[in-house]
This record gives sequence, C-alpha cells and structure tokens, in this order.
Amino acid sequence: MNKRLLILPLLALCGRAVAQTDVTVNLKDKTVDSILVYVSDPSLGHAERSFTVAAKGGKAKFRIEETSLRRIYLQAKPGEKRTNIVLVPGAKVNVTGTWDDVKVSGHDFYKDDAAYKATTKDNETKFQDALKRAKKLKESGAEEAANNVYRDEVYKIRENLYAQTDAFIASHANSAYSIYLAMTNWRGEERDKRMAKISDEAKNGFMKNYTDAVLTSEKKLKEEQERREKEREEQMAKMQGTDAPAFTLPAIDGTELSTADLKGKVTVVDFWGKWCYWCMKGMPDMKKYYEKYAGKLEILGVNYGDTEEVWKKTVEENELTWKHVRMDRTNKEQTAILQQYGVSGFPTKVILSAEGKIIKVVVGEDPAFYKFLDEVLGE
Repeated sequence: MNKRLLILPLLALCGRAVAQTDVTVNLKDKTVDSILVYVSDPSLGHAERSFTVAAKGGKAKFRIEETSLRRIYLQAKPGEKRTNIVLVPGAKVNVTGTWDDVKVSGHDFYKDDAAYKATTKDNETKFQDALKRAKKLKESGAEEAANNVYRDEVYKIRENLYAQTDAFIASHANSAYSIYLAMTNWRGEERDKRMAKISDEAKNGFMKNYTDAVLTSEKKLKEEQERREKEREEQMAKMQGTDAPAFTLPAIDGTELSTADLKGKVTVVDFWGKWCYWCMKGMPDMKKYYEKYAGKLEILGVNYGDTEEVWKKTVEENELTWKHVRMDRTNKEQTAILQQYGVSGFPTKVILSAEGKIIKVVVGEDPAFYKFLDEVLGE
C-alpha cells in the first residue's frame, strides 16, 4: 500500500482543523436579554448565518467553531445598528466597552489592531468627517462643491491613510494583523508588494485559511464578472443591425416621446443620471458633438434614477438642448427598457441609424464612442 496516499489527506485535514473560539460579550450601555449574532463567510464578506444567544444585562457567552478568520456582527435588537468584530479562530475573545465603542482583547491580533487604529485615528476622523460633508452637499444638490470636497480632502486623506497602513505593515512583518491590512486594502500587484514584506511564519499561520478564502472568493467573482461581460458582449453583437426596441416615455415638456419619432437622423440614445459621475463628466463632449453634427445627429437622453425635479433642473442648468425622457425606476415596464437595450452600467450610449437600427452600444464614458461618431457622421 502506498503510504503517501494516506499521509496527504491527513495533512490536508490538519490544515483545515476546526478551532473553538470562545466569545465573552460585556457591553455595558444596553441591558438586553439576548444578542443577535451574524457570522460572515470566511473571506469576511456577507453574513452567511445567524443565531441568538441569551444575555443577562448585556453579558453573554458563546462559542464558534471555525477554520478561518471571521467577522461577526452583534445586534442588541432587530433593526438597530450592528457592531462588528473580527474573530481569530481558537482565541478566547473578550468584547467590552459600549455598543458604539467596542474593545476586543484575547489575542495579539487585537493588540496590533489597537496599535494601528491609534496611529490612524486622526486621519480616520478627518476622513469620515469629509465623507459626511461631501454626502450632505451632494444630497442638497451642490454637486460641484461635493466633488471639490472629494478631490481636495477625501482622496488626499485616503492616500495618507494608505501610507500609514503601508508603514505599519513594513514595521510589523511578523504580525497576522499586517496580513489582514494587506488583504483588505489592496489587490493584485499592490497587494503582492505588501504581502512580500510579511514573514513566511505569519503567512503560514492561522491567517493562511483566511488568505486562501479571500483569493478563492475573488477568483470566483472575477470569473462571474468575465462570464457576464462575455454575455453582454454577445448580446450587444447580436443587437447590432437589428431594429431598436420601441418605447414611449414621458418627455421633459410634459408630452410623451416615442422612438418612432426619432427616425430620419443618426440618433444616440443616452442612458444617464445626475447621480452618475461619468455620465455628467461626459456631457461637455456630448454638447460639443451635438453642435458639431447639427442637423445630422439627434440625441435622446433617457434619465434613470433621478427625481423629476432633479432631472429637469440638471437639463436646464447644463444646457442639454437635445430631446429628453425619463423612466421611473419603480415602473417595471419602463425599467425593462434597460435590459432590452443591453444597459449593464451608466452611461450606456446606443447609436441608431437613420432607419432606427442599432449600429453600436458603448458602455461607460469612452473616447472610442466619439471616434465612432466621427466615422459615421464625418464629412
């Protein structure tokens, strides 16, 4: 008998050994009789299961058997804000503090977590504050001011945080927490550069199951994205040369406009929204080409996701002088148009011939779109 065949499965089982993680919760600011616990998948993604544990006053104990790092979410009552922590397999984890300011102990992982957060606290506070201000400005309609906050503050602070994170990894080469930071902040070559700074001992420890789970999850996601992209490209290829699906939607002047009214000129059906950064970024070039091919080119802007008030205000303020209709995102009959036209992202620009046939579908703000318009309409 080949003994090697027996040894390899045993080694594999050892690598996936289940560890018992004991958790003690003592959060003092709420008196509850039970605590809801949600457990993420091994890559720290979505919550895949949940259970309820009895509590006395806010104190509870429970055990989780796992092979990998997990994130758990604790909730005092359904509908309330959840607090989350990362569990190290096999550790005796103590959760103290308050529901809004949780402190975790019981493993060196948590000591390094506290050290890292102390280093980045000031920048993290500035980052969250800038995000809130940008969000409020955007919600109030001050789009340009919001973009300025993102450009001048949010992005710069984020780069400072990345630099601090990078420095922490470099100075904590034997830390499992450094692996966690590298895996959650970067991908591809950038991640590989950070992981190369970490010792093999740390990488081959209890974090290995976690890194394997993350890489497996990312591989599946990439394969799914590639599959969808291939399907989208195949759909767009089939659409070329076919009659554009007919639809009628409310126009900006209060009437209704049908695609049947567009025949006679090359037409761009532009699926857009004010909420879409790249949609708005492309509007100056759209205006330029509408003027460049005046009399030969028609544009039909199909707004999705904005209120009627925001839609009309955006068209007026940006002087978008072509035809405009709007679909109600709650109207299934109207939103079915997105699928009929192969809209998988915003903006999507569909070029129709003067006879109403689909010539090309372009997703995103792509310079190739304008080059193609020149080829079709160029003098």
